[in-house]
Amino acid sequence: MDYVFAGITALFCAVLAYLILDENKAKKIKILHALGHGEAYENIKIGASTYWFLVIVVTALSGATAFRISTQVPETLNIVKMSITLICLTGAMCNDLLEHRIPNIFPLVIALGGLACLAVGYFIDQQGAQSYIVSSMVATIGSAICFSFAYFISRHGIGLGDIKLICAVALMAGVYLTCGMLFFGMVSCAVLSILFLILRKKKMKDALPFGPFLYLGFIVSIWMSIF
Repeated sequence: MDYVFAGITALFCAVLAYLILDENKAKKIKILHALGHGEAYENIKIGASTYWFLVIVVTALSGATAFRISTQVPETLNIVKMSITLICLTGAMCNDLLEHRIPNIFPLVIALGGLACLAVGYFIDQQGAQSYIVSSMVATIGSAICFSFAYFISRHGIGLGDIKLICAVALMAGVYLTCGMLFFGMVSCAVLSILFLILRKKKMKDALPFGPFLYLGFIVSIWMSIF
């Protein structure tokens, strides 16, 4: 049953990558923009070869991680939590790559899923249910305070979409996985930024979308068993 669930998760991730990374297909997915405010965003053009390369890489990474979750994460309810998070992070990452924004639908689904899973865990007397609740609350409040402060002192250096996504994952996943995701995400962002500067692909004032690094940080954390 766990493998079936992993297969469904991997399929959702593959479909999201296939649809969102194509500009024309993404425009037809009305739900991605339903909760927005109609602002104009960047529209990154990618070639056909780059598109299929990204679709294959994202499908492979998300698929392998989905099966890792199904075999290593204890308890079905926790597998559901991680799988929902993986699917939404995949969608958020793809959209952030294409438009440099994260649609509200992805953090909303993660947050509502987190609340539902915490409630179900409490009422069915899941082992460690109270600890999960405390961990989620601490992670969410801590993330909201820290990144809201960073948002203002950096003069919007980090996007509100990133903050909403981080807080939603914190609510769903708790302290350990959130810290792992942020650590590996920031390290990978720093390494890539330095590489771009050395190769003169970017300048100091240029910004990078943070969604892909959160996605990568989450995947690395799962493979490092930080949950």
